[in-house]
Amino acid sequence: MAWTTAAEVTEKTGVAVTDATVALAHSVIEVFADVDPDATTDTDITARDAYRLKMAVVFQAAWQAAQTDLLARTDAASVSQDGASFTYANPDATQLAPLAKRSLDRLSWNKSRMVGTGAGSRFGSLTEWEQAYLRDEADGGAPWYPVSGGI
Repeated sequence: MAWTTAAEVTEKTGVAVTDATVALAHSVIEVFADVDPDATTDTDITARDAYRLKMAVVFQAAWQAAQTDLLARTDAASVSQDGASFTYANPDATQLAPLAKRSLDRLSWNKSRMVGTGAGSRFGSLTEWEQAYLRDEADGGAPWYPVSGGI
């Protein structure tokens, strides 16, 4: 399933791209998003996440149109020439468009979350939660049954 088209990329960014550029952008975003390419807004992902994936592909396709040899690049930790040097702010900066990265960072599964140790939680730390989990008390104390001899 493609999250966008070449016409939508042009409409949203003003950059004319080909279907092949959009297909490559889609493939790159799939790698970075870690999402099933057949995911649909109805059953697998929320409408908000689908929109963010679409925008990631839009920005990636527009950015790729101005890049040279995107698939033939190699990574470099740093570059120095004639006393001048620079380091990329993002380790994926040579493959991923900045606005596409921003869209991917905002996906629901990429946001940081509390793991039951905040205010109102029974556990003050992850260690306390881990110990309760190992005692089968982390889910409210429901009884534990072995797989072979359940109820």
